[in-house]
Amino acid sequence: MAQLDRFADNTPKAGIMLYNESHTLVSVIGAKQRPDVTAVPYSIHPHTSENGRHFVLNGSSRIPVKVFGTQNFESISAARELLKRIGMPAEKFYEALPYFTF
Repeated sequence: MAQLDRFADNTPKAGIMLYNESHTLVSVIGAKQRPDVTAVPYSIHPHTSENGRHFVLNGSSRIPVKVFGTQNFESISAARELLKRIGMPAEKFYEALPYFTF
Protein backbone atom coordinates (compact mmCIF):
# COMPACT_ATOMS: atom_id res chain seq x y z
CA MET A 1 0.00 0.00 0.00
CA ALA A 2 2.81 2.44 0.82
CA GLN A 3 4.27 2.00 -2.67
CA LEU A 4 0.91 2.79 -4.31
CA ASP A 5 0.46 5.79 -2.02
CA ARG A 6 3.92 7.13 -2.97
CA PHE A 7 3.14 6.63 -6.65
CA ALA A 8 -0.10 8.61 -6.26
CA ASP A 9 1.63 11.35 -4.27
CA ASN A 10 4.16 11.75 -7.10
CA THR A 11 1.52 12.53 -9.70
CA PRO A 12 2.65 15.85 -11.21
CA LYS A 13 0.79 19.07 -10.44
CA ALA A 14 -2.17 19.53 -12.80
CA GLY A 15 -1.86 15.80 -13.54
CA ILE A 16 -4.57 13.22 -13.96
CA MET A 17 -4.59 10.04 -11.90
CA LEU A 18 -6.80 7.27 -13.29
CA TYR A 19 -7.72 4.56 -10.83
CA ASN A 20 -9.91 1.49 -10.87
CA GLU A 21 -12.65 2.15 -8.34
CA SER A 22 -13.57 -1.54 -8.15
CA HIS A 23 -10.23 -2.44 -6.52
CA THR A 24 -10.59 -1.55 -2.85
CA LEU A 25 -6.98 -0.64 -2.08
CA VAL A 26 -6.49 1.36 -5.26
CA SER A 27 -9.83 3.10 -4.73
CA VAL A 28 -8.82 4.29 -1.25
CA ILE A 29 -5.56 5.71 -2.59
CA GLY A 30 -7.16 7.21 -5.70
CA ALA A 31 -9.90 8.95 -3.72
CA LYS A 32 -7.38 10.63 -1.40
CA GLN A 33 -7.43 14.42 -1.85
CA ARG A 34 -4.32 15.74 -3.55
CA PRO A 35 -3.73 19.39 -4.39
CA ASP A 36 -3.86 20.16 -8.10
CA VAL A 37 -4.40 16.56 -9.21
CA THR A 38 -7.56 15.38 -10.92
CA ALA A 39 -8.54 11.89 -9.75
CA VAL A 40 -10.58 9.99 -12.33
CA PRO A 41 -12.20 6.73 -11.26
CA TYR A 42 -13.14 4.07 -13.79
CA SER A 43 -14.62 0.59 -13.67
CA ILE A 44 -15.15 -2.23 -16.11
CA HIS A 45 -16.73 -1.09 -19.38
CA PRO A 46 -20.17 -2.55 -20.06
CA HIS A 47 -19.80 -5.49 -22.41
CA THR A 48 -21.37 -8.74 -23.53
CA SER A 49 -20.38 -11.92 -25.36
CA GLU A 50 -22.37 -14.05 -27.79
CA ASN A 51 -21.29 -17.13 -29.71
CA GLY A 52 -17.63 -16.51 -28.92
CA ARG A 53 -17.75 -12.88 -30.08
CA HIS A 54 -17.23 -9.98 -27.69
CA PHE A 55 -18.87 -6.57 -27.73
CA VAL A 56 -18.49 -3.29 -25.85
CA LEU A 57 -21.83 -1.68 -25.06
CA ASN A 58 -22.35 2.02 -25.64
CA GLY A 59 -25.96 2.90 -24.98
CA SER A 60 -27.93 0.77 -27.43
CA SER A 61 -24.86 0.16 -29.63
CA ARG A 62 -22.83 -3.05 -29.57
CA ILE A 63 -19.29 -2.50 -30.79
CA PRO A 64 -17.40 -5.67 -31.75
CA VAL A 65 -13.95 -5.97 -30.16
CA LYS A 66 -11.02 -8.35 -30.58
CA VAL A 67 -10.35 -8.64 -26.85
CA PHE A 68 -12.00 -10.41 -23.95
CA GLY A 69 -11.61 -10.74 -20.19
CA THR A 70 -12.17 -8.49 -17.22
CA GLN A 71 -8.78 -6.77 -17.31
CA ASN A 72 -9.15 -5.86 -20.99
CA PHE A 73 -12.62 -4.37 -20.47
CA GLU A 74 -11.27 -2.42 -17.48
CA SER A 75 -8.43 -1.15 -19.69
CA ILE A 76 -10.93 -0.08 -22.35
CA SER A 77 -12.75 1.95 -19.72
CA ALA A 78 -9.51 3.56 -18.50
CA ALA A 79 -8.50 4.42 -22.08
CA ARG A 80 -11.93 5.96 -22.71
CA GLU A 81 -11.62 8.14 -19.60
CA LEU A 82 -8.12 9.30 -20.54
CA LEU A 83 -9.01 10.06 -24.15
CA LYS A 84 -12.13 11.91 -23.04
CA ARG A 85 -9.91 14.14 -20.84
CA ILE A 86 -7.68 15.06 -23.77
CA GLY A 87 -10.61 15.84 -26.04
CA MET A 88 -11.25 12.75 -28.16
CA PRO A 89 -14.95 12.52 -28.98
CA ALA A 90 -16.70 9.33 -27.88
CA GLU A 91 -17.74 8.59 -31.47
CA LYS A 92 -14.10 8.45 -32.59
CA PHE A 93 -13.13 6.22 -29.69
CA TYR A 94 -15.89 3.70 -30.39
CA GLU A 95 -15.26 3.91 -34.14
CA ALA A 96 -11.60 2.88 -33.64
CA LEU A 97 -12.21 0.25 -30.94
CA PRO A 98 -12.99 -2.71 -33.28
CA TYR A 99 -9.49 -2.39 -34.79
CA PHE A 100 -7.63 -2.37 -31.50
CA THR A 101 -5.85 -5.41 -30.05
CA PHE A 102 -3.77 -5.76 -26.91
